[in-house]
Amino acid sequence: MGNIYSEIGKNVRELRLQLGLTQEKLAERVHATPSYIVRIEQGTRKPTLDFLARLATSLNVPLPQLLRREAVPRESLLIREINTLLEGQPELVLRLGHRLVSTLVMFMVEEKGVKGLQKAAEGRSSYRVSMTVRGRRRDAGKPRKG
Repeated sequence: MGNIYSEIGKNVRELRLQLGLTQEKLAERVHATPSYIVRIEQGTRKPTLDFLARLATSLNVPLPQLLRREAVPRESLLIREINTLLEGQPELVLRLGHRLVSTLVMFMVEEKGVKGLQKAAEGRSSYRVSMTVRGRRRDAGKPRKG
């Protein structure tokens, strides 16, 4: 096992990559230089507790998660991202989001099975999703040509 700063660096890198952030983008979010982020990820810098708190906030995780010695499950990050998107939204938006996700999951499981869910999660789905908004049909995507 490496030292705690190496572990923090590994966690920061893993979380950053799972969120699709570059070192430059993360540096912007926490008001640091990209080279400082590089050195933290390499475990060669000893960030302050205040800086670690800013990193945790920017990576949508609680501070103790940066200090963990085991890998962070990707699913928990996706749930946190969804929660962050929904935080502070009106009840109507939350109900619509719940209904949309429930309907999508039921459709995918019934019509496409697990492989269909996997394709959709990877963005390789070949069908359209449509919904009615204010009495008009809106397409959420175009079918891909295979």
